[in-house]
Amino acid sequence: MSYSYSGGVITQTSTETGNDQLAGLSGLTGVTTDTVGQRTVYSINSSTRIIFNGTCVIDPRYCELETNRLGGSGIVVNGTLDLGKELTYTYGTQYTSGRALNILGGSNRPWQSIFDVYGTLNWYGCEVETGSGINIENGGTIKIRDGVFISRLGNHTIQQGNTIIFQTGSTADIIGLKKTLTGSLASDNSAVNILGVFTTVNLSGIVSTGGISPDNRSSTLAPVPFATVSNFERLQDRIGQCRTNLSHFDDCASWDTSSPMFLGLRSNYGTVTRYGQAEFYRNCNGKILFNGTGLQGVKLYWKDIDNGNRGVTTATEWGQTYNSYREYTATTDANGDFTSRVLESAFYNTNANGGTNLAPAVDDRTESGHKITFKGYKYGYSLFDIQFQGNRIVAAEAIQPVIADANITESNKATVDAYTEIDTSAKFYDRASSYLEDNLGTYLDFIVTRAGNEINAGSYNVTIDATASSAFDITGNLITIKASTFTGDMVTTGLITLANGAIFDGVRTDANGTVYPDQPISITNISAGSRLRIYNVTTGAETVNTVVSGTSYTSSYQEGTGYNDGDTVRVYLTKLGKDEWVGDVIDTSNGFNVLASQDDDDVYTALGIDGTTVTKFQADYVNNEVDLVIGADWTMAELYAWWANNLTTEDGIRNFFGGITAIDQANFRINTSIVDLYLDNTTNASYKQTDNRRFYRDTGTGYPVRNPTTSGYGLDVVWRNTILIAQTEAGGTSDLNFYDVKRAVKQVITNPKYIKGQK
Repeated sequence: MSYSYSGGVITQTSTETGNDQLAGLSGLTGVTTDTVGQRTVYSINSSTRIIFNGTCVIDPRYCELETNRLGGSGIVVNGTLDLGKELTYTYGTQYTSGRALNILGGSNRPWQSIFDVYGTLNWYGCEVETGSGINIENGGTIKIRDGVFISRLGNHTIQQGNTIIFQTGSTADIIGLKKTLTGSLASDNSAVNILGVFTTVNLSGIVSTGGISPDNRSSTLAPVPFATVSNFERLQDRIGQCRTNLSHFDDCASWDTSSPMFLGLRSNYGTVTRYGQAEFYRNCNGKILFNGTGLQGVKLYWKDIDNGNRGVTTATEWGQTYNSYREYTATTDANGDFTSRVLESAFYNTNANGGTNLAPAVDDRTESGHKITFKGYKYGYSLFDIQFQGNRIVAAEAIQPVIADANITESNKATVDAYTEIDTSAKFYDRASSYLEDNLGTYLDFIVTRAGNEINAGSYNVTIDATASSAFDITGNLITIKASTFTGDMVTTGLITLANGAIFDGVRTDANGTVYPDQPISITNISAGSRLRIYNVTTGAETVNTVVSGTSYTSSYQEGTGYNDGDTVRVYLTKLGKDEWVGDVIDTSNGFNVLASQDDDDVYTALGIDGTTVTKFQADYVNNEVDLVIGADWTMAELYAWWANNLTTEDGIRNFFGGITAIDQANFRINTSIVDLYLDNTTNASYKQTDNRRFYRDTGTGYPVRNPTTSGYGLDVVWRNTILIAQTEAGGTSDLNFYDVKRAVKQVITNPKYIKGQK
């Protein structure tokens, strides 16, 4: 960086590079810095000035220069100083915004500027705030493109104070300059001040109350030849003889175009003095591109602004009224071009006495900052803004090429307009987007938006009507679509209503809350008459416990009611004469389905006892016990038959499922990790098991009877050793005979590790 300090002067030489070209000021005497994010403000104290002899760019995106000089030349430009940057793109030119220069000090003679330009000053779009003027010296050059001049007024009363002051021999090329005021005294709002004769003059787009002023300190100055503001069109036949507060501009009607330098207007029509009137128009010309090529058929719309002065600008003498809003539309041609002639403001003099300092009423019909912003849209593309000041587009982000709308599913608008049903979220978005193009102006934003399968209807009420007269309609805040079944999700802060049998297949959220779609449950291949139990393992809740009369079970549920996506669901089935069956499944957004497979309980069948007739036993679920409740001896065959039947009850399948396994007809195992089961005797006497079948706990040890029993009486059980089942020659079981015993003993002797049927 080529900055140096000596004797109260900072000197810059050569050419600066990089984003922050003031970085070389850091650490120099008289300079302090303040950094926020990527932007640094360099403040030079009141006893120090800076001279730019080389080339430097102050880009307000990265840096800002402050000077506190109270008098004399605080900033001198001998070389080239750029305030802001001119950025050129294929779609147009953009100027940087933000403050580049802040002159905190000021002079008691404001026309003697602290900022003197002997070289070249290029000012692109950004803000310059100052308490005094900017002096373009003899030989100095200034170029401005849409600059913003913020004048900080204190006790200045001289008209040309705090302006851009042009000396004889200076050069001006200004296209777009807006001056605004801040401070306690806001009487002077001239933007430029002329002290001498220009060699080159190009002034247009001056936006300020005073506009362009001569030096009124001397009556000896010759008239100044200069170009007037060229961004407006004037209706000459409605102005007549015009006067401003600048007395040497007598014949405003001789100008080719009007400008905002009018402060007073009057009209002399024959011998009758009439109120003056002027209309200021802008020709807004733009080009809309898609992939670098002009896009035809883009609709554009702008509605002017009521800034509070409509009622006083009724020029009845000329047949013009301005009270109502004016709306402007345009459509791009085959090259993507459009133009619209817009009334920017209307001036009407309410003083019939004439004079040189008349104060006309001004009906400014533009947006803040004298901008005009058209909304643009074409079906299938992005919604965008395009902004104008004067005849130029001044916001690059507004004219950037439009992009295709990725949410559109049907590219042909005619096809969309011919929809007879809006039964999906994709069709809903397509049809609402087509409606937006047709009604741009009534609507300035997307009516609904879509993210995947979800429609966001904002604050609209939405009615889905199976018998609606049209596929799509908007009346006030109500959108009505026709669909027998609408598939997709929807959210709105209004209300969603289903009419005439319409069905909503998706998640919908409105002012009343969220409603989820019914999710299906399907369990098939069930043995008719089985008891079904469904248990949500994830939540630990039983959701179904019922007898299924047929061979399948179907149902549905709302998401979050009993089940949530991702839950593990366990299905149990029991039926007398069938083995217990259990299976797990994961719940999804499509519900869950299970294919059962119930096998016959061969042991139950072989024992030949109807479990429904056994009454000697009773379940004690609280204590994990089976109680002998009738005073009588009993058999294990009876107990197992009772157990199998008890599993078909609501409490049995819930509490005892999987508690006993029939290894074979002679061995019955208690699965203690599932049900830590014991037998109990609640009668008034001791009783015993009378058949030779083993009933044992899977721990390998432990008497399967509560000790002591509830009644205190004994209960004898066969439990210690595995019971062998002898087989007949044919391989089946029967009453033992000599041949069977002989065969069984031989089998054990020859293969002691094998016991037929043991699990």
